[in-house]
Amino acid sequence: MSRLTFEISGVKKLLNEIQSADQFLATVDQLFEPTNYPGGVPLNEAGKTEKEACLAGEVFWPSPKHMVQTRLTPQITLVKGHGVCLITNASLDGSPVSRDTAIYARGMNPSLDEDWNYESDQIMGGDDSTVTVPLRLAP
Repeated sequence: MSRLTFEISGVKKLLNEIQSADQFLATVDQLFEPTNYPGGVPLNEAGKTEKEACLAGEVFWPSPKHMVQTRLTPQITLVKGHGVCLITNASLDGSPVSRDTAIYARGMNPSLDEDWNYESDQIMGGDDSTVTVPLRLAP
């Protein structure tokens, strides 16, 4: 069984970031959650439902523009993209990388690890993905 390992000091940095934020960005999970929208139906940028977008021949992707912002709660997200890291959805200036709060799994940091791409693919597959990590699992 494969395992992702993160430095506890980095995870604590994420928890501190969440505590310092008063607004949060939508995660992929939150984008698709109907209860986060007025009327209980996800809407795209143009305000169309998935059914309306499909009937118009458009690809549907929910937009945070139409979400009830107070329903966006703090989250930690496991991201597999350019490496594998944990980030928060705190709405703060800069990016997680510029804030030094993209916490990379051991062996999967593109800036430090030569085989990061191979290691990332071995554990999480070749496609980019995100997984919301429940805060109750954090130390």
